[in-house]
Amino acid sequence: MKLIDEKMIECLQLLSGKNDEVFKDAPAEVVGEIKTMCRKELANRIRDDARNAVGFELENMEDPELTERAETIRTAQQALVREKAREEKQAALAEEERQKQEQHQDTVNKIAEAKRGSTQHLAEVEIWLEAASQKCDELKQLNLERKEKGVTIPLMTVHRITNACAEYVFNEIRRDAVSTNDKIQNINSNPEVGDRVNIPNFYASNKANLDKKRKAIDELVRSLNSILKDS
Repeated sequence: MKLIDEKMIECLQLLSGKNDEVFKDAPAEVVGEIKTMCRKELANRIRDDARNAVGFELENMEDPELTERAETIRTAQQALVREKAREEKQAALAEEERQKQEQHQDTVNKIAEAKRGSTQHLAEVEIWLEAASQKCDELKQLNLERKEKGVTIPLMTVHRITNACAEYVFNEIRRDAVSTNDKIQNINSNPEVGDRVNIPNFYASNKANLDKKRKAIDELVRSLNSILKDS
């Protein structure tokens, strides 16, 4: 929609005599200069076929009725612009609220998924501890056989065997798994909209660390088996 600008309305009001009262105290030459500028501006608009599809002439610009029609159209246009702005504002607010609710639901889903995953991880840690304990029993038995046969191994390997199956290591893994799971399970499942939720991480009991420790124990078992086989 091509808006009728305020400058054009003012020129029409001046040329049609509708604003004579406003300029009654102004010098005639000043009013004349303004009218001349208005006629030049309106003449440029009239020559533009895209703007002047009706075919107005310059003398039509001095018609009070045309001025009133232009004022009425501009008032209607301004009302449409305000209504459009109101609709756009409402749409923006609705979109903002939709995004907030979507983010809120994502957070709720994130918490629920974290709780399910944490419960499963806690169970997997217990299974890992049981399996690692059995593997450590095997490692300790092999190390005992090595000692009984008088087979020597590097001191560093002795330290690795001792540390791999140390009780404090398993205790720390279980403590981390249990305490971290408790923190996750106690997170509010329905946070306020916009709340940021931090999900605690597993450290000593995280999967990468458990895999690393299990591989270290398996490697020691294989190494002692190989040493005892060759002794």
